Amino acid sequence: VLVVPNGVDVDMFAQARAAARPLPADLAAIPAPRIGYCGWLESHVDLSLIIELARRRPDWHFVFVGGRTPHKDERLQAEIAACQAVPNIHFLGPKARTEVPDYMLNMDVNAIPWRLEEGSWADVGYPLKLQEYMAAGRNVVSVDLHSVRTLLSHVVRIACGA
Repeated sequence: VLVVPNGVDVDMFAQARAAARPLPADLAAIPAPRIGYCGWLESHVDLSLIIELARRRPDWHFVFVGGRTPHKDERLQAEIAACQAVPNIHFLGPKARTEVPDYMLNMDVNAIPWRLEEGSWADVGYPLKLQEYMAAGRNVVSVDLHSVRTLLSHVVRIACGA
C-alpha cells in the first residue's frame, strides 16, 4: 500500500509570501491573535468547540474564511447563529482561490476544528486544507484526527479538548 496524501499549489503560496501583499481589508479589521479556519462550513466543523474557546479566550479572534454548505443542517445553523453572538468569532465568507493564501499567511494559527463523534467520517477523513496550512508556514493546530496524528503529528499540534 502506498499512501499518497493530498497536494497543494506550493507555488501559489510561495508567490503570495514573496509578494508581501497587504493584509486583506476585512482581516485587517480583526485584532491579533487570529486563529483561522479556511474551508467550507459544514457539519463536520465543531463550532461548539470554537464558541467554548472564544469564551475562554476573549482576546483571541477566531476567523472563518469560506462558504457555507448549501445543505440544510439545523445543528450547523444553530451553531453559526450562536457564534454570531460571540464578539471574537468572525465569518468573512468565501474568497477566490487565489486570495486564500493571503488569509492563511496572516493568521497566527490555522486550525482544523473538526467535530469528533463516534462513527463519524472524521474518524477516517483527511483535512484537505492541511497541506495549504503547512504551505502558508504558520502554526497548525488540529483536533485529534487519526490521519493527522499518524501522518503529521511531528509538525501539527494536536489538541485534545478545549
